[in-house]
Amino acid sequence: MDKRHRQAAEFFIMDRKKAALAFVAMAAVMTALLVVVGFQIDKNRSLARQGKLAHDALCALNQRNIDRIAVSRKFLRDHPNGIPGVPVKLIRDGIKSDQSTVRILIRTLGDCSPPPP
Repeated sequence: MDKRHRQAAEFFIMDRKKAALAFVAMAAVMTALLVVVGFQIDKNRSLARQGKLAHDALCALNQRNIDRIAVSRKFLRDHPNGIPGVPVKLIRDGIKSDQSTVRILIRTLGDCSPPPP
């Protein structure tokens, strides 16, 4: 084999080695990307679950405030002058505070109705 053929053969072998090395490097990068994407998907699912739990908890708190407003209003209808130790102003202030909280939570949370069955 003459010098030119030997150089061509060596070049071809080097090209195959470079191609194999490039393939291995690309496979390693793709594997790393898949691992990172997998972790990110898992993290996003976890955050979505935590967000739903927080939303549900705040909706429950909001409903409790709505119920407390109704009970306090009924109490005032039944006891327009309050009762000893519980002045009317205290009850009205509580209603105002609860109404403010309800307004803020409704603005923040949007719809709190349960999903249809």
